[in-house]
Amino acid sequence: MTNNTIQQKLSTYTKEIKLNTQKWYLKKLIISKYRLEKKLDRIKIVKIENFTPKILSSREDNHSALLNEIIQNKNIFNIALTGPYGSGKTSIIRTFEHNFSNLNFINISLATFDGKVIKDDKTSKLEYSILKQIFYKVSHDKVPQSRFKRIVNHKHIYLKTGLLFFWISSIIYLSDFDLPDSLLTTKLVHTLWLKKLYAEYLDLLCSVCAIAGAIYFLNMTYDFFVNFKIGKLKISEAELDNKNDSKTIDFENEIDEILYFFDKNKTDVVFIEDLDRFDNTEIYIKLREINCLINNYQPIKKRGKVTFVYAVRDNMFDETERTKFFDIILPVIPVINYTNSSDKFLGALALNLNQISDLEEKSKFKDFIEVVSRYINDMRTIISICNEFKIYEKILGGSGIDKIKLLAMMIYKNIEPSDFDCLDKNKGYVYQLFKNKKDLINTEIVKIVEEIRLIEDEKIKESERESFESINELRKFYLYTFINLVNKTKKQIVVKIRIGNDSFDEDVLLEDDNFEKFSAQTNIQYVYQNSSNDNTYTTESSLSFKVIENAVNKKLSYKKRTERIKNKEKEELTKLRKERQDLLAKQESIISKRLSEILITQESNNYFITTFNEYFTKPTSTTLVENLPNQSNIEFKCVYNHKINNKDLIDFLIREGHIDENYERFISKYNGSHKENQTFLLSLSNRKALAFDYKIKDISALIKDIKTDCFHQKEILNFYLMDYLLERKSKTQLDSIFITLKDESKNSVSFIDRYLDFANDINKQHFLNGLIQHWKQFYNFISKETSYLPEKYIRLIFKNLTTNHINEVNIDNNLASYICQMSDLNCIYFNDANRSKVEEFLKNTNIRFEKLNYNQEYKHLIDFIYENSLYEINAHMVELFVNLYKVNDIELENLKTSNFTTIQKSGCKKLIEYVNQNIFDYIECVYFELKDNIDEDENSIITLLNTGLIEEVGLQMIEKNQTIISEVSKINDKALWSKLFEYNRLEISWENFFKYFKEFDEIDETLVNYLNDERVSSRLSEKKMTEIDEDSQLLFSELIIKSKIGDDSFKALAKQFPYIYNMNELIEVSLNKIKILIEHHLIKLDKNNFETLNNQYPQLIILFIKNNKQDFLNIYQELELNSSIIKELLRLSESAFTNVEKIEIIENTEEIILTGDKELLKELCKFLYNKEKININEVILNCLLSSSIEEIYRVTVFNIYYSKSLSLNVLNVRIKSLKQPYDFALGRKHLKLNDTSYNRLFCQNLKDRYVGEISERQGMLTVIPKSIKK
Repeated sequence: MTNNTIQQKLSTYTKEIKLNTQKWYLKKLIISKYRLEKKLDRIKIVKIENFTPKILSSREDNHSALLNEIIQNKNIFNIALTGPYGSGKTSIIRTFEHNFSNLNFINISLATFDGKVIKDDKTSKLEYSILKQIFYKVSHDKVPQSRFKRIVNHKHIYLKTGLLFFWISSIIYLSDFDLPDSLLTTKLVHTLWLKKLYAEYLDLLCSVCAIAGAIYFLNMTYDFFVNFKIGKLKISEAELDNKNDSKTIDFENEIDEILYFFDKNKTDVVFIEDLDRFDNTEIYIKLREINCLINNYQPIKKRGKVTFVYAVRDNMFDETERTKFFDIILPVIPVINYTNSSDKFLGALALNLNQISDLEEKSKFKDFIEVVSRYINDMRTIISICNEFKIYEKILGGSGIDKIKLLAMMIYKNIEPSDFDCLDKNKGYVYQLFKNKKDLINTEIVKIVEEIRLIEDEKIKESERESFESINELRKFYLYTFINLVNKTKKQIVVKIRIGNDSFDEDVLLEDDNFEKFSAQTNIQYVYQNSSNDNTYTTESSLSFKVIENAVNKKLSYKKRTERIKNKEKEELTKLRKERQDLLAKQESIISKRLSEILITQESNNYFITTFNEYFTKPTSTTLVENLPNQSNIEFKCVYNHKINNKDLIDFLIREGHIDENYERFISKYNGSHKENQTFLLSLSNRKALAFDYKIKDISALIKDIKTDCFHQKEILNFYLMDYLLERKSKTQLDSIFITLKDESKNSVSFIDRYLDFANDINKQHFLNGLIQHWKQFYNFISKETSYLPEKYIRLIFKNLTTNHINEVNIDNNLASYICQMSDLNCIYFNDANRSKVEEFLKNTNIRFEKLNYNQEYKHLIDFIYENSLYEINAHMVELFVNLYKVNDIELENLKTSNFTTIQKSGCKKLIEYVNQNIFDYIECVYFELKDNIDEDENSIITLLNTGLIEEVGLQMIEKNQTIISEVSKINDKALWSKLFEYNRLEISWENFFKYFKEFDEIDETLVNYLNDERVSSRLSEKKMTEIDEDSQLLFSELIIKSKIGDDSFKALAKQFPYIYNMNELIEVSLNKIKILIEHHLIKLDKNNFETLNNQYPQLIILFIKNNKQDFLNIYQELELNSSIIKELLRLSESAFTNVEKIEIIENTEEIILTGDKELLKELCKFLYNKEKININEVILNCLLSSSIEEIYRVTVFNIYYSKSLSLNVLNVRIKSLKQPYDFALGRKHLKLNDTSYNRLFCQNLKDRYVGEISERQGMLTVIPKSIKK
């Protein structure tokens, strides 16, 4: 066991050692990798481009072949290669030289020559410079006879010295001089020569050497004298002067030198560049002359011509001079111009552009190049800008720097180098622009203050002083003023106002469009009424609306007062106050704005012109001042001895913010102690915010490098910096940051939220107190405009703020409003000293919690809320507190159906008091909200209805509740009675009906609808009015018949009507109701009622008779019975009127009545059919027989009243009354009749007197008359 344990431990130690070794190697590897990357980054080479001319590719070279062709032309000696600066003329020349290297060239360039000297010294120095470039192009050997001095580089000195020594020795030897013995060398030579060589050979060698040396010496002497000219010789003073050293070197004096040069050096083409920079045309004349001399010089002419090619700009000569100086002009199309300079820029910065990973940033960088390149069209300038950009970017920090701003600074540096140099000295045009920013801010603040004053004094205060509440009232006042003026001056009453062809009365004139026309009138027309004849006339008032305005108020116009009234409206006042608040915020924020941000809202051109004029001396030309904005190249001398080459470009870079107040970051290398701080400062300059928790070091040193304005930037927001400032109570910087944080931006709110999570408790407290001092609306914005949970901030507010600050945060009671909506009290629950702040706030703001959930942990806070009634009266809160504080045993389920009743029975004293004190809130928020709360007991409903509710609420309550109230008089508000009847919330009784009826003395629509209810009318029809006083019954009887009660209900109730009506009381009563009254025997049948009814409702007379049969029979003889009545009586059934009673009535009816109505005769016939004979006279009988009723009735009546005792005269009349075919008997004709019983009887009755024979056949009776027996 011991060995195993030791082995395990050894294995464990081995593994640990191995693991630690691996970790150590890995750490070393990571460090080495990091160091190597840093080293590689340091030695990384920035690729830059030189300015020298380029050898163009075959695709780019469009001029070489053409230029060669022109040069080969024997007649062309002077060629102009024209194009603007930077167009690529030098590149064309170098390409030509490269492509045609077989030709001999001389290049003359005067690009570095100072043009100012030439203007003072004409062309001599320029000529001298040209000559120097020609002669010093070749070595002295090429022009040995040239008088142009130069330093000769002597080679082979030792050899030459030896040769000279040998030459001198040879002369001595040949001269056979006696040499002194003391001359060791001579002796030695002599000895050597004697010993080593033969004498004859030595003589020959010395002779050759002496002759050669003599010839060389004579040649050198000749060259000296050829180049030496005596300009002055004074024997007495022995002065000798070389003329070459004193004469002026120019074309005029050096013609021979020039010809000599070109004679000695074969030259095909001479390229002359940059000569046009001196604006000197005289030099071209001389050069053309020189060219002419060279090409006419015979030795040169034999060898070939020399062509001069001048590279000049297009505008160097006018039209005539161009053709005068040159044999041919070859134009050069610029390689770059304003249209394609962006491509060159992008090409030069392609690598830098590809290093930008952010697509949006890359797009912005390209867009900037596209715009700024329009101001630059010189290739060398572009190359210089790009080179410096790459170098600066490398030195200043690579990806951490704003590339657009850096490129803008490089453009500025190259386009305006003098002004750029002034920045370090706090001078220059750009510096002045930023220096004057304070003046611009002050001007803007003055404007804002004035706008605030206008809102406060002229809008808000003036609107509060306005006496009229509406524009309509104001318009009426102006109209009445006009009417009064007309009445006073013309004594006429204005009826209408006339505008154009239309006339308007008061109401129509007050409409917006019409009154607008009225207010524009200069001579108001009106319509007035003539008091004598009531006619109306139109006339002019000679009054304008302006006169009316002055009469109303000379100081305030109608338009001004209209604005004041509009401003007085609540919404408009709120809008004005918000506008004022926005202006105050704008005033605070403008201080932190960059110059470019301020210029967005300004007339920026004026600012640039003003600053320019302040800084630079004013030009003598007034035209230039007026046109400054349109000038792209301004070269006015300034007090600091430099010029502005491209003002438009500089203005653009400043206006767009590409060069801003933090330009120092781009013109010097930061030497701070920490890289993190440098990155942070760059983020401020670049306006590219770092993470809020970006770690910065040595904050005390960092703050010294941060400009005051930068504390207003959103990029300043950093947790560590905020901690530092709060701990040191740096009020100025904190105020600036808090002003920035109140801008309501997403970034600011995010910082606040995250910092409150980051900071310690002390800093949280200081931060929140400082923030609230500057941003009172902080909580309102967080809760309404963001998605952050307000609970977090509520707890922070109560924990960190004083009571006064908490109240300041509670703007428009928004904090309290949110708290009252919380169901969980966690964010305001404290067990420490903060508890008292919460309770004080709850009590002072009178918070009303809406939907609390019970939690035993917060019991004391819930008790506090209950005891102080700090809750809304709603179903949820009522249920919560009934459940928590009930004394009696009640069913909580009853709260849903009979809530108020259950509360009263619960024994919750505080709740009951609170509900009773706020009964209206209870009714609105609980009673009406509970859909099933329809079973309150009668006393509860009566209590609620008697609490002084507004009528509308009471009506809604009656509509909702289904409880039946026994007596309507228990409800104090009699305006509610109608709803009680309407919704049948009363016990059905005549007592309740008459309570209402007596109260209002009418059967109104409510009672009509109530009685029209079938259930109500049915129940009332069963109840007597025994408890009702007679007067009420009498009034009821009078009004009920005139009411609009439905016929069905009227019929049901009629049985309980206590009154018998006369017809004169029933005027305009409907037929149906009269009928019902008749049916219920409520109309007495007497002569007056009978006649009235017969006149008004004849269709009811029979019913009236039927229902009052006995009364009718008693007085019918007194009544005026017409044929219609008799006819209807005859039609009545036996049960209604017996035949005896009908016969009695017929017998007592006048003959004229019975015979005057054919229909009555028919009915009478029918009545007599199969009846016993009644007593009627012969006239009536004959009328019956002659009626148009069917023959069965007429023949039957004839048979009934036939008697053998009748005289022939009477019988003849009766037979004649029957008409055909029955009057056959009188004519003695055969007759065929239907074989019926009444016809048989008729024939039998007449057989003895008129009928002879009667035969039957096939259902027909054949009657044969016989002669009459007298």
